[in-house]
Amino acid sequence: MHIKVIKPGLASSVQDAGRNGYYHLGIPPCGALDQYSFRAANLLLGNPESAAVLECTLLGPQLQFSVACRIAVCGAAMQPRINGQPQPTHQVLSIAAGDTLDFLPATAGMRAYLAVSGGIDVPEVLGSRSTYTLGSLGGYLGRRLQAGDSLPLGLAPAAVAPLGRSLPAALWRSLPQRATVRVLPGLYAHRLTA
Repeated sequence: MHIKVIKPGLASSVQDAGRNGYYHLGIPPCGALDQYSFRAANLLLGNPESAAVLECTLLGPQLQFSVACRIAVCGAAMQPRINGQPQPTHQVLSIAAGDTLDFLPATAGMRAYLAVSGGIDVPEVLGSRSTYTLGSLGGYLGRRLQAGDSLPLGLAPAAVAPLGRSLPAALWRSLPQRATVRVLPGLYAHRLTA
């Protein structure tokens, strides 16, 4: 049971809730940037909320599934397509064995989260499946996806998520065109100039 990567997208990687407690060793927390959307996609499917997903940035990947399963895409407005047919986000969708999934470019937001029933089954490293690219740690071979990669899938949850289950629009992540960013001094604050 796997997902074959046909095209990797701009910066697609395996992420989960994060790897905490190793900053003293130079390893940052990692994990999904948008924890809300990441968890929403998993919970729609009945996965544990911290199951590993694909984090897709601006331009999503093109993937082929070797097995039938359920998926959910939450986060950025990056419309998924199954075999070229547009599908909704924030809803449980069905994928058949041999189907291809791709995405239209994001029109709002930056990162969308593709959750698969049972999760993506890469090995845990220091308690997490998240990718830390600078340290080549975790995720799929410690890097972003590349064409030809084969992502292993976990076992589907005992109760299959009902097709069409959706997150009410009132609970979708707000995706404003402008945002105020709060900045706190950190380890490298001395590198900032006026």
